[in-house]
Amino acid sequence: MVRTCQRVSQDWKLQNELAQAFTKKNKNAYPAEAIDNLNHEILCWKKLVDQHSDNWELQLRLADAHSKTATFEETALIFSRILGIRRGENAIVHRLRLVMRKRLRLNRAIEDWHLLVANHPGSRGIQMQLEMAYMRKRSHESAIDDWKHLVDRHPTYIELAIHLKRAYDRQDDLAKESRKAKLREREIAGWMELVKKHPKEPTLQTYLAEAYSRNRDVVVEMAGWKSLLNNHPLEQDLRDRLLNACLKCETLEMAKAGLQGVDRRIPRNRELESILEQMFSVELNHMQDNLFIVNKFGYIDPNI
Repeated sequence: MVRTCQRVSQDWKLQNELAQAFTKKNKNAYPAEAIDNLNHEILCWKKLVDQHSDNWELQLRLADAHSKTATFEETALIFSRILGIRRGENAIVHRLRLVMRKRLRLNRAIEDWHLLVANHPGSRGIQMQLEMAYMRKRSHESAIDDWKHLVDRHPTYIELAIHLKRAYDRQDDLAKESRKAKLREREIAGWMELVKKHPKEPTLQTYLAEAYSRNRDVVVEMAGWKSLLNNHPLEQDLRDRLLNACLKCETLEMAKAGLQGVDRRIPRNRELESILEQMFSVELNHMQDNLFIVNKFGYIDPNI
């Protein structure tokens, strides 16, 4: 049946027959045998998804197989706990066993979906299944680490970077206010590492710039972009990012300080200071023109 389904992956009737065959096989099985059957079902659907990554029906079959296995194991453990308590066994031990077993099952589902995303980074359906598995586990750290690994492996796939950004945002939303500053620093470090490895990817630069913006420390931001530019002196986008960070400074002196340490052996880097002076001059003239217009129409007191 599996071989037939491989040949006709788009035929939902064959998929349904395969699912019914798995269910029938498990109908009168003993618990240990049922677990083995469910694990075999997961393996079969996973193989089919790997071969036909664009087939949403197969993805849903695999997700359902993981869900059935988790439910069956949880039910079996609860039943075992009840019997154990009646025999005078420790209820806390049974409870811990249930929690650990559930976590192991979630980890296996995450491992399966993570491997499939790594093999098929363009499949949005598989990506969503992985994200839902992380949400069921409620472990933001592992989600961030795994999405970061996938982005590093496939930096040109924007959707993967979007999932990483969501993981960072979800962690920040649920964190206590006292932890948010440290989490923002870790997010900046994470994006910095990815941009350093893949300096030509504009999406990664954009998310790093957004993290800096939320951090609200222009000195740290200038230092970060300067470090990246010195590592990749030919990347004009990084030069522009540094210049944009310098323009956030309140004074020209502070902005110039942000350029100290830039590799001046690169001709375009030597031009940064004069460009900065010109842009500050333009901004100052613009502010003075606006002030003159406001004074002219009497909206503010010119003596203030």
